[in-house]
Amino acid sequence: MKNFVKLDSSAEILNDYYILLNKIDKYIRKYNNLDNAIYWSICQDNNKHNEIFCKNNVGKKIETPWKNVIQEFPQLMDYQSELGLHAYVGCTLAGNWGIHKHCYDNESYWNIAFFKSGCTNGSLEFFKEKTNSTKDYTLSLEELDYGDPKLRLTNCLELNNGDIVSLNTMIWHAHITKQKNVRVYLNCIIDKVYAKKLHRKFKL
Repeated sequence: MKNFVKLDSSAEILNDYYILLNKIDKYIRKYNNLDNAIYWSICQDNNKHNEIFCKNNVGKKIETPWKNVIQEFPQLMDYQSELGLHAYVGCTLAGNWGIHKHCYDNESYWNIAFFKSGCTNGSLEFFKEKTNSTKDYTLSLEELDYGDPKLRLTNCLELNNGDIVSLNTMIWHAHITKQKNVRVYLNCIIDKVYAKKLHRKFKL
């Protein structure tokens, strides 16, 4: 299974979309208490992916309705339609996670991650389980510690400011940064068919 595809960070649509995500992040932070949050996401289906993940407050929800975001940023739907993305926006603080894997649903396990600042001399690392696990990780976030004997490092991508990477999030991975709270915007590609189209169009 492929781990990642590095995308052309000079592509106009990807850079314009990043600027829009930055504005949405500021909008969400204005109307929601994100103190101690290391991840937030908002989705058209509020029951599925609309949450704030805090080390001391798991399960807290974003209070801003998706429709408000669309009213404030109507171009969001156009970008997501053009790029083949779910009606979802996420933001994570990259340096706060261990080795983890996750996905949007059974069909959506490719993400786009915008590593725009604070990422130079960082890395995106991928791991493989030494033995086949019988546990189903498909619809939940699972995290393991470094040095876990079940895993071995298989790939490592050096990160720099401005990188845009599409990654298979159902493979154990970790985003390593020198700084602790590097903000990375995430989007989920609808399925592997859309992922292949996006990779062909923007692959470096």
